[in-house]
Amino acid sequence: MKRILEQEQGSSLLEAAILMPVLLFALAGSVDFGHLFYLRMALSSAAAAGAAYGTQHPSDTAGMISAVQLDGSDVPNLTAAASYGCECADGTLASAACTTVPTCPVNVINYVDIQASYNYSPLIAFVGIPSTFPLQERARMRTAH
Repeated sequence: MKRILEQEQGSSLLEAAILMPVLLFALAGSVDFGHLFYLRMALSSAAAAGAAYGTQHPSDTAGMISAVQLDGSDVPNLTAAASYGCECADGTLASAACTTVPTCPVNVINYVDIQASYNYSPLIAFVGIPSTFPLQERARMRTAH
């Protein structure tokens, strides 16, 4: 019995040495995807902030973009686009920037549309996942004007 125990002396160290890279890779993947979801939520919040600003100032697209970038300051190289327009409540006719108000059978709805985007690069290259891929969030809100 003593001889069997002597042969297993370093086996736990060997098991730990084999398992440690797998555990570290899993930990790195968890951190990477956590960072991805954090950035996705930050983009969503930034787009909503730009749209909230746009509901009060619908023709100020520069101000909407500034609100997006200010709220999304945690996201490096964030890009934003803003637009406004009007459309029929039933969705049949639309006009960008409301240059000509559509003639609608019911109501005209004014809106602002915000798009926030970021190119995400994972910390570790995983098989089947591209080295960079775009994250995009969009917020669209009605305005009172």
